[in-house]
Amino acid sequence: LLHERLAHKRVLITGATGFIGKRLTEALVAGGHDVTALIRNPKKAGDLATPVRIITSLSQLSPETEIDVVINLAGEPIVGGLWTKRFKEKLIKSRVGTTEALAAFTQSLNRKPEVVINGSAIGVYGAKTETPVDESHHILPDGSFSQELCLVWEAASQMFVDQGIRTVQLRTGIVLETDGGTLGQMLFPFEYGIGGPFGSGAQVMSWISRDDLVRLILHAVAHQEISGPLNGVAPQPVTNRAFSTALGRALNRPSVMAIPAVLLKRGLGELGREIFLADQDVRPAKATEAGLVFLDPHLQPALDRMVGKIRPKGQFAPPLLTSIEGKSR
Repeated sequence: LLHERLAHKRVLITGATGFIGKRLTEALVAGGHDVTALIRNPKKAGDLATPVRIITSLSQLSPETEIDVVINLAGEPIVGGLWTKRFKEKLIKSRVGTTEALAAFTQSLNRKPEVVINGSAIGVYGAKTETPVDESHHILPDGSFSQELCLVWEAASQMFVDQGIRTVQLRTGIVLETDGGTLGQMLFPFEYGIGGPFGSGAQVMSWISRDDLVRLILHAVAHQEISGPLNGVAPQPVTNRAFSTALGRALNRPSVMAIPAVLLKRGLGELGREIFLADQDVRPAKATEAGLVFLDPHLQPALDRMVGKIRPKGQFAPPLLTSIEGKSR
């Protein structure tokens, strides 16, 4: 598979200071693209790659502004607190509100963007999938809040479609890297030998390395045939027990201290049932069909690399490709 450089793009990104957005911004800057980041807290901008144009409101951009790509990753962290009624409203508002504001902005532009990559998650398939699912799967409501959240977020992105803009709903799985996300939270107990599976450990985890997710986003920008739902997961999901074993092996630590499901359900309520005990076997059919070659298709080598078994601790992960995976020739 050959590479083709993505032509110079002017990119507007939300959530640029987040776990995924920061790495994506780094890749875009390294690739020579013009990046404008919409962020709530300018103090966090110091951690971003440079040069990046920082704005705190879309009103700072005029209708004459030329934007080729909009990438919307903004949203309150889903594990940022117990799922009280107020926190659920905050989760929805942070996603739908930003999407609606972006749609109003793109509507005001003299020239529409070529593509919008809008966030979502594999929770859209429900908290438990009976069989492996991909983007062609018919979604059946299961009453879970995580599914409701994804559905309303994706429904809001229809506003871009109505404007004639190619729109991708990026359904991310469990994104892995050591400086944040699920893996970052799990490292502490595992390093002290008190890590282990959640509940029975039989539930399936659909994961992806952060670098592969960034590459998938850039791949979707480069390939005009990609639109609609796009699963941001690696091709080889694993059970939670297998994940725990792999992480323990990568850290040379035991991984047998299981957390009983009843504790997660009672202590965290819906959050425990729908996130920590979620059983989601999701496959990246569209990414594979579009020719993306995953750098981290298998969990154990990915975890070995991330936690330092292959590279010394403290050393940065391998740099992202500044060229974009293209069509085979």
